[in-house]
Amino acid sequence: MGSLITSITRPDDSQDNPDRGQTGTRPAPTINITEYAGDTSAVDAAQVVADATTDAAQAQADLDTQLAQLQIDSNMSIAMAQLSFSIASMLSQMSYNLVSKLKRKWIILVVLDL
Repeated sequence: MGSLITSITRPDDSQDNPDRGQTGTRPAPTINITEYAGDTSAVDAAQVVADATTDAAQAQADLDTQLAQLQIDSNMSIAMAQLSFSIASMLSQMSYNLVSKLKRKWIILVVLDL
């Protein structure tokens, strides 16, 4: 347990104070002390700072790892979109060519039927 002084209150020096004016006597100040758990040594404080620094470095490393993974995922998504567009373009061209060939054959068949 440690102690922490939270406030010091001096006695009132008004005329109501019966000790006022008497040499060598003055009421003692009131000191409020709050108890708290923990050690206040400099070594422990340095350890807390070191732990916080380590935690911050670990958090930064975790964020860097997540950012790298997001960049990889983003690049994969872009590559998949480009591949999908290429396949769609190729299928569209094949469909156009097929329809063009069928149209010519249909026209030829119609002309021959006449």
